[in-house]
Amino acid sequence: MQGLEHYLNRTSVCAPKQAIYLGVGQKTAHELSKLVQQNVNYPSISDSEHLLALPELAQISGQVVTILRGNGGRELIYEQLTKRGAYVQYLEMYQRQYRSFDKQASSTGKIVKLTR
Repeated sequence: MQGLEHYLNRTSVCAPKQAIYLGVGQKTAHELSKLVQQNVNYPSISDSEHLLALPELAQISGQVVTILRGNGGRELIYEQLTKRGAYVQYLEMYQRQYRSFDKQASSTGKIVKLTR
């Protein structure tokens, strides 16, 4: 959510009060809720498929949906909401950075935990 906070701080854009906000997971929903000062719903299982099953997205035809995300990623939410008749747009908020895998550390058993 740092990307969204940075975006809102550097532009004159405000988070609309009448919008319905959803998060893929609990942590995202919690952080987004702090930024937009509203309740943010999320699915019990944190993935795109369960997000799409939320009642808020059942009757979405004719609605504008903005997906906040990093560059790249799955297209499932976009595709399904478009099929349901929504006008979907992306707002890319951050750049994904992948870490390289240390093959030597892996073979010596020195990797205990992979983190971001």
